[in-house]
Amino acid sequence: MQEMETARQIQERLLPHEQPLLPGWQITGVSIPSLQVGGDYFDFTSPGPRVLGIAIGDVSGKGVPAAILMSNLQASIRTAVRIGSNLEEIIAQINDLIFANTQDNQFITFFAGIYNNATSEFSYVNAGHNPPVIIRKDGTREELVEGGVALGVLEESVYEERPVYVAPGDLIVL
Repeated sequence: MQEMETARQIQERLLPHEQPLLPGWQITGVSIPSLQVGGDYFDFTSPGPRVLGIAIGDVSGKGVPAAILMSNLQASIRTAVRIGSNLEEIIAQINDLIFANTQDNQFITFFAGIYNNATSEFSYVNAGHNPPVIIRKDGTREELVEGGVALGVLEESVYEERPVYVAPGDLIVL
């Protein structure tokens, strides 16, 4: 029982505790596992000034196996962002890592985006995740579906990055 509590505390520390500050934006994220630990993931990164990276994912399964794979995903993302590359390459590399290190029935639905506050451009890749939605100021909706298959499903998958413009007053829900 103590080991599971320790695992829960470790996983909780892997997720962001502070909301990122980006001029003109209100940003928040939360994860509440259905068990003590789980495979839900979200993260914020800052690959440069006035730039915000956002990632969400859901590892297949529940409990400890999903939590271990989630921590692998988090470490991979943070390492790739530091090395620097475009989203398509980062996601393809992580896919190959997940594919090589998991069983056939394990996969991760994943979404990552980079918002540039100077240009109002949000470039994203959706790897099989439920599509995030941009709710435009005028009430219209745009689903963010472009990308590719879930991580770990197919070796050497190709992912497509898509840019969208986000105007003041728009809301992005992931």
